[in-house]
This record gives sequence, C-alpha cells and structure tokens, in this order.
Amino acid sequence: MANAPFKEMRLPSAMATVQVRLSGLVDGDRQMVSLLLAAHELGIDAVETACAEALDAGLRSADMILNILSHHRQEIIADPIVAPAHLQLREEPIADCARYDRLIEGEGLPATGSRARPNAPWSGMTLSP
Repeated sequence: MANAPFKEMRLPSAMATVQVRLSGLVDGDRQMVSLLLAAHELGIDAVETACAEALDAGLRSADMILNILSHHRQEIIADPIVAPAHLQLREEPIADCARYDRLIEGEGLPATGSRARPNAPWSGMTLSP
C-alpha cells in the first residue's frame, strides 16, 4: 500500500467505481494517478463528472476520461493586447497578387537602392492569370 497511497482515499462514487474497474488492469494504478493529477489541476468535481460520463459510455481507460475532460474544458481567451504605436501597421495588407509581383520585381521598394534578388528562388517566375 505504500506505493499507491491513493488506494485508501475516499473518492466520489463515480471515481471510486472507475478506480475499481481500473484496478483490474496491468497499468490501472498509473491510469488512476493520471486521473488524480487531473483532479488536482481541474478540480475533483470536473473529474467526477467526466468519470460518470465515461461509465455511462462504457469505460475503457483513463484516457477516455481525460479526453472527456479536454472536451469539457473551456478555452481561456486572453484579453487583446494593444500594440504600441511604433509596432502598428502603417499600411494594411492587401490581397493583390499583382502588387506582390511588382514588389518581387523591384517596383515599389524603398528608395534605398534595393532591387529584386536576381538569384532568388522566385526570380524568373511568372504567375499565370
């Protein structure tokens, strides 16, 4: 019992049923530990609910319960970040292939003497209309 102290834990009913079913498997202890870790991270109520759902569906493994948990978790959406003025776009991108062709050919580049690279993989390529 020293290697698996969770065997003596008092668990909610669905989790206890899952524990009994997993105990008959070769890696049942490892699977139970993964569920207890999920309970630590997500809360025992969430894991209990997922266990009940898995039992209703014909429990196969702890992976099934973890999959149910992942489907129930709501994705946390972070607040939008406002970019500093020096990082904001000066000109919005335009979906215009001809514009990009002109840029590749060297038109519309800054007046720094920049030209298209003659040995670039795209040099000599033309786009079909």
